[in-house]
Amino acid sequence: LNQVGPRRALHLGGGPCLLATDLGRRFGIYSEVIDPEPLIKRIARDFFCLNDKVYIIVDDAKSYLTQFNGMSTYGYIFLDAYIGDKEDQWLYSEEGLTVIGELMEPQTILGINWVEKIAEKGKKVEFLSKLFDVVDAKYCEKLGVEKLNTVYIVKKKEK
Repeated sequence: LNQVGPRRALHLGGGPCLLATDLGRRFGIYSEVIDPEPLIKRIARDFFCLNDKVYIIVDDAKSYLTQFNGMSTYGYIFLDAYIGDKEDQWLYSEEGLTVIGELMEPQTILGINWVEKIAEKGKKVEFLSKLFDVVDAKYCEKLGVEKLNTVYIVKKKEK
């Protein structure tokens, strides 16, 4: 991450806020974490060294995005919205990703954590290419015999 780059990040799904905390500690990046779990604040603070550069908003990401969309843009956006092994259907849909895209500046990096079936490996790139410029896809982890955990890095399409 560039030291003179963007200073704000949005995390849709935060878990214990490890990434947000690390971005603040190492790069001085302020993060807003949207997560529906009320215990996240306490868990992140008590067990994962939450710092003052992380602001946690306990809310459903769809509700938050549709209410505040267009009010702010971010240099980094991270989508990792799972409850158990189920993704938030709306956030990962064309409609949800379009709303997320409206929060992006031309240089914004959007990182998407997505679990997909191994047999459908290339379909997510095809789908994302309709909405964004796909920069990279890292197939991170095989989950059982049928699924892969993949991280996609995308940017706003140049017009």
